[in-house]
Amino acid sequence: SQRKLVSGILGDETGTASFTVWDGENCSLEKGAVYRFKNAYTKLWNDKVQINIGNNGSIAREETELDVPGSAPAGNGPANGVQMKIADLKGTEPNVDLEVKAIAAERRTVNIRGESKEIISGTVGDETGTAQFTIWEARGANVEEGGSYRFLSAYTKLWNDQIQVNIGNKGAVEPLDREIITTSSPIMPKPAAVAPGLKSTISGLTGSESNVDIHAKILTAEKKDVVIKGENRSIISGTLGDETGTAQFTVWDAGTIDLETGSVYLIKNAYTKLWNDRIQVNLGNKCTVEKEDKEMEVAERKIEYSSSVAKVRDLREGIGSVTVSGKILSVETRTINSRGEDKTVWSGLLADETGKIQFSAWNDFGLVEGEAVRIENAYIRGWKGIPQLNIGDRSSVDKIDDTFGDVSAVTSTKKTVGEIVKTGGGLDMCVSGTVMDIRAGSGVIKRCPECNRSILSNECITHGSVTPVQDLRMKIIIDDGTGAMSAVVNRAVTEKLTGITLAQCLEHAAENGESSVAKLLGDRILLRSADFRGNIMTDEYGPSMIVKDATPTSRDVEKETEELLSTVEEAIM
Repeated sequence: SQRKLVSGILGDETGTASFTVWDGENCSLEKGAVYRFKNAYTKLWNDKVQINIGNNGSIAREETELDVPGSAPAGNGPANGVQMKIADLKGTEPNVDLEVKAIAAERRTVNIRGESKEIISGTVGDETGTAQFTIWEARGANVEEGGSYRFLSAYTKLWNDQIQVNIGNKGAVEPLDREIITTSSPIMPKPAAVAPGLKSTISGLTGSESNVDIHAKILTAEKKDVVIKGENRSIISGTLGDETGTAQFTVWDAGTIDLETGSVYLIKNAYTKLWNDRIQVNLGNKCTVEKEDKEMEVAERKIEYSSSVAKVRDLREGIGSVTVSGKILSVETRTINSRGEDKTVWSGLLADETGKIQFSAWNDFGLVEGEAVRIENAYIRGWKGIPQLNIGDRSSVDKIDDTFGDVSAVTSTKKTVGEIVKTGGGLDMCVSGTVMDIRAGSGVIKRCPECNRSILSNECITHGSVTPVQDLRMKIIIDDGTGAMSAVVNRAVTEKLTGITLAQCLEHAAENGESSVAKLLGDRILLRSADFRGNIMTDEYGPSMIVKDATPTSRDVEKETEELLSTVEEAIM
């Protein structure tokens, strides 16, 4: 039967948060009473904490009092933010009020975690500068180009050293009845005081320095006009070096720093990153340069690399130098634009007997589908929590004897949700768990016949007005006792797990309304267990699986209950 949920708002001396008890059949909570929540888990949604009580959680009432602050979560009106100007923003403000003019504004539909969502984004400004903005819930909001507005309870972030203003679910937008004067200059965060940087040679850089001073000679320098998040910007990029080696550099605002090829400079307060496993020196808004009247001999950087051997199953985001052997299941070339230049990348799928991983090769290593290879000095980056094998400039690839057999059908990597939270997602993974909830967005949906996106009101964000294709899906919560994750289940797997076809769902919707289909599916799937297989992504909201297949499993509830009682008795004895 349809499971009962209990949700609401709770609080303590420090603040408030929303909560959900996913199995509320025997849960009775009294407003104003104090409870102890045990073994809860939390998630972030729209930058707000959500507290969840799953099947391994418990609630106990306590005879005590708590003084909860009067400020309520979003939905009861935004709390007052700090009134600021755009030039004063640092990109770390959690709650700020701004009075701005909309220089550019676009209402559009985006796809977030498989759901269509309407947002408003563009550029706003005041007399001190301009910044990008996004309103993450466009319903009820109206921002038009040229209008003046008050942004309440916004929060800010940094992206590519530029301020981003965000209006989340606790924020609000109000029209102003007066004109806001604007400037055309984009604002970079300017700290009140910059601490001296750590002095380093180029060979001593690691790619993780946030504040470093370097003596270096400019070997090449080129000014470029690039487009970053819809804005035209002038940058300077090239190569610099010292007696220990060379590195690439970028000046992110060409109007603030002037560099001459062949000259030596003291570069202060730069920061570094790794790209394709190579050092990148970045000159941002807090960076200064001083020209020095001296000569410098520049040497090529020579490094001895060491690499650890690993199986595909053990690869995770952040590994810096690894050797892995496997069979190339697929390979293709694609062209990307990197630092203003077109570059060819070879990408595909590699597998061994423990799992599969996507790879990207930044040079032509002669990779051929079906061949077995040994890849040395590769590195692992992540995309939405899925590890990706990167084969860079210092990597080597050698053909080896094929001892892998048919790894295209290698069994899925089986992990618990708890392990996935710690190590990240991956391709073709398997999780055994119980369906604890069926979420909004489940049931009969419409898709664009051209791109297969889910659509609303027969409108595709790419192809406009279309004749939709009917489809069936479930969006569920899976709990395996170590944690919970969300999952999107396609039509074939939904029909397999529930025994209900799309045609039957359409017939049911015609008689009872589309919203009734989710309950129909829920009656068949809730509190049922299965082995779920698919690709798992992780982000700030936790792990999420795109389910490719699922096999129902039977559980001995009586045996599990006895084991649980035995464990509890041992713990209290």
